Amino acid sequence: MRLLLLLLLPSLAAAAGPGDVVFTELLIDSGAGSTAEWMELKNTTAVAQSLDGCTVESVDEGNAIALDGLTVAPGAYVLLARGQTCVSFDAGDDCQTAADLNYSGIALHDGDPETLRLLCAATEIDAVTLDWGEHEADCDADVCSVNVAPAFEDAVGNDDWAAHWCVPPDPGGLFTHLGASLSASPGAPGTCVVSGPACGLGEVAFTELMVAPETAGREWMELQVSTGSGCDLHGCEIWEGPFEAVTADNLTDAEWRKVTIDAPGNSLFVADGDYALLATEADSIVGSPGEPGAILADYRYTGITLDNAEPGFLHLRCADQTVDSAPYDWPVFAPACPGDVACAVGAAPASVGAEGNDSLTGWCLAPSSDEHLSSDGQRFLGSPGAAGTCLTLPWPAPGEVVFTEFMPAPVPAVGSGESDARPEWFELHSLAAAEVVLDGCTLGKQVYEEDEDGNDVLSVPGAGGEHTLGSVGPDIPLAAGSTTVFVDSLCLDGGDPQGSRCHRDTDDGQVEDFVYSNLSFANDDPELLTLSCPDPAGGIRVIDAAPYWTSHLATQDGHSVQYDLRGNDAAATNDDLSEWCNAAFTQRIPGLTSGDGALSNYGSPGEVGDCVTGDVDVPASGPGVRCGVAAGSGGWLALVLLGLRTRRRR
Repeated sequence: MRLLLLLLLPSLAAAAGPGDVVFTELLIDSGAGSTAEWMELKNTTAVAQSLDGCTVESVDEGNAIALDGLTVAPGAYVLLARGQTCVSFDAGDDCQTAADLNYSGIALHDGDPETLRLLCAATEIDAVTLDWGEHEADCDADVCSVNVAPAFEDAVGNDDWAAHWCVPPDPGGLFTHLGASLSASPGAPGTCVVSGPACGLGEVAFTELMVAPETAGREWMELQVSTGSGCDLHGCEIWEGPFEAVTADNLTDAEWRKVTIDAPGNSLFVADGDYALLATEADSIVGSPGEPGAILADYRYTGITLDNAEPGFLHLRCADQTVDSAPYDWPVFAPACPGDVACAVGAAPASVGAEGNDSLTGWCLAPSSDEHLSSDGQRFLGSPGAAGTCLTLPWPAPGEVVFTEFMPAPVPAVGSGESDARPEWFELHSLAAAEVVLDGCTLGKQVYEEDEDGNDVLSVPGAGGEHTLGSVGPDIPLAAGSTTVFVDSLCLDGGDPQGSRCHRDTDDGQVEDFVYSNLSFANDDPELLTLSCPDPAGGIRVIDAAPYWTSHLATQDGHSVQYDLRGNDAAATNDDLSEWCNAAFTQRIPGLTSGDGALSNYGSPGEVGDCVTGDVDVPASGPGVRCGVAAGSGGWLALVLLGLRTRRRR
C-alpha cells in the first residue's frame, strides 16, 4: 500500500539516495548560434524519487542548478533544459519533447572535459565526466546528443564515458529550436549502435544501385549481409573505378575513387539478411525523416560519384581484402527505364550474393510497381532496404525473333572514301504472336579464336563487339509477323539518321529502320551474331543466334546473305550456315547505287521471302535450254559444306 501511494503521490516520493537517479543523456553542443543545451536524468528505482534539495553542480565551473520541485517517476526520465521549455521539435517547428525544468547558470563544455555531479543534501547521487571531443566526430546530423547505452544506465556503468556513452543513431524527424537536424532520444532510453565482427569475403554483397537519379547528389547503394552472426561495415572502404578487380598492378592507380565508412559510434553493424543503405547527400532515400514510410540512409558518404555514361566497377574492401565486387553500366539499362522516373538497378533474385552479382547479366531494373518518392519529391523505381524483383517488359522469348538477312559488304562501303557510302545492315523477323520490344536487348558478336590446343572456338558473346538496343533512343517495338531493319550508324541510302531512326519509303509506305553501332561484319572469317534480352526472372537469355561466313558462301560485295523462312523451326535452323543463301541479281534494291550507277546493292531489306539465288525463267523446252539450280539443293550448298570441312585454322 505504501508503494502504491509513493507511485501516485509525488509528495510522498522517496528522497534520492546514491545511484537512485543518474545522468543518461546530454546535449553538449547545440550548434552555431544556440545555447540551448540540456541534460537527461533517469530514476533507476521502482519508486518515485524526489529531487527537492538536490542540485546539479559543475565541478569545474563551481556553478549549480537547483532541482527543487522535481519528482522522477519509477524508471522514468526528466529533462533539464538551458534557456528553453522544449528540447526537440518536428519539421513543422512544433514541440515534440518538453523540458521538465528550465535552468541557467551552467554552460556545458564543448572543448575541455567537465565533471557534473548530482547532489542531494550534500550526498553525491551520481557523477559523470564528459568529454565532447571523444564523440563529436561520430555526429552525422547537424546536432547530436550523447547518451549512455541502455545496459549501462546506472551510477557505475555511466562512469565510462568513452566505452558506454555514444552519439545515438539519427531517429529522423527531430530538430532543434533553430531547425537543425537532431540525433537524440530525449525522455526515452538511449541507443548505441551495436558493433560486431568485421565483414569478410562472401559475407556482404552489393544488391542495388541508384546510378542515375533525377536530382544530382541523390545516388545511393545497397549492401546485404548474409552471414549468420551479422558483420560490421565500419572501417571498410568502397573503391570505384574502371577496373574489374583490385590487383597489385592497379592498387595505387589514380583512377580509383575511394570512400572509407566512418560510421557514427564507430560501428555500422548489419544483422544477417539485413541491408545497409549508403547515400550521398540525403538523410533519407524515400520520403523525409519523420514521415510515415520514410526510408533513411544508414550512412552518408562523399568522394564517389557513379558514372552515368561509362561502365565501372564497385569494390567493397574490408581489412585490405576485397570482400565483394559488382559491375555497373547505366547505358545498358537506361533504354528500358521509363522516361518519366529514375530507375535503380538491382541484383536479380537469382543473382543475389557475392558471386551472382559479378556479371551485368545478373542485374535488372526494378519493376514499375516499386515506385517511391525521394525526399525532394522525385519519383523513382527501386526497393531500397528490401529484396528486389525485376522489371518485366514484353521482351521476346527465345525463338520469337530471328535473324533473316545480313548485308556484310555494301557498295560503296563505309570507310571506302566514297561520298555515297552505304552502311552494313541486318534484319530481324518476329515470329511472336503479339508485339514485343527490344529496349534493353543486346546485340553481341562472337568470333572464332584459337584455343591453347590450336582449335578454333567461339569467343564469349560481345567479344567481337556489342550494342544495347535502345541506347541511342528508346522504344523499339516489333509487331507480330513484322520484319525490321537495323542499320549501322547511317541510313540505308547513306544519309544521317534522325536520332535512332531512319525513315525509308517502300511500296507499302514509309517504314522505320533502327540504328545500331559498335558492330561490324567480317568479310572473310566466320562469325556469330546473337540477340540477347533480359529474362523476366532475372539475368539474360539468348533469343536467337545466326552465323555468317561470306567467303564460304561466295558472297559478292553488295549482296546480302538471306535466310529462307520456308523451313520449320526457324530459330533452330537459321543456326545452320547451309540454310542461308546469297541475294539474287533479281533483288536489286532501288536507289542504292553508287554515284555513277555502276554499282548496285542486292537484297530484300524489310521483306522476308524465299531464297531465289539461281532461279531463272527458262522456256519449257527447246534447243539450248539450261535449267538453273534452285537454292537448297546441291550446287553452291555442297561447295559451302566442303569449305566448312576444310577450313584451315587461322
